Amino acid sequence: MSRVLGLLFGASLLASPLRGQDSLMVRLRHRADSLLGTWREAQLLADVADSLERVRATAGSDTIAVGGLRIIVNPSPLPLREAAERAWPAIDSLYGSAAEDLAQHPYIIRAVDPDTAVRRTVLHVGFELAWDLDVRATTTVLLTTVTPPLSTPH
Repeated sequence: MSRVLGLLFGASLLASPLRGQDSLMVRLRHRADSLLGTWREAQLLADVADSLERVRATAGSDTIAVGGLRIIVNPSPLPLREAAERAWPAIDSLYGSAAEDLAQHPYIIRAVDPDTAVRRTVLHVGFELAWDLDVRATTTVLLTTVTPPLSTPH
């Protein structure tokens, strides 16, 4: 009998840490779920901020469409249409079917006067390009900056 009691007592001692581990696992799971929820909320806010920044950056702009390439640019003398027409065959040839996906991800370019020191509002999307570039230089910029979008899992 004392042997059975000893075994039961030993088993209860062994079981206690397991119950403690279960409790710890539940607390850790709860913290992980809470962290995941917070991360999702932050991601949603970041997406909204990005969307608002895109609207701000593209207000009053024109869209240039050549093949699958879409460029949103403010009115300027920058020869983007001609540059896009020159760059598109190379982009299409290089990226193949992925080049058509570019239409879903337009490039935002702000053409700026290179001779002014006037402060401009900071944009957090797209990039600035001096509007005095010629067609060849603008084509080179497009060829070096346009990359196919990363495929996203559905």
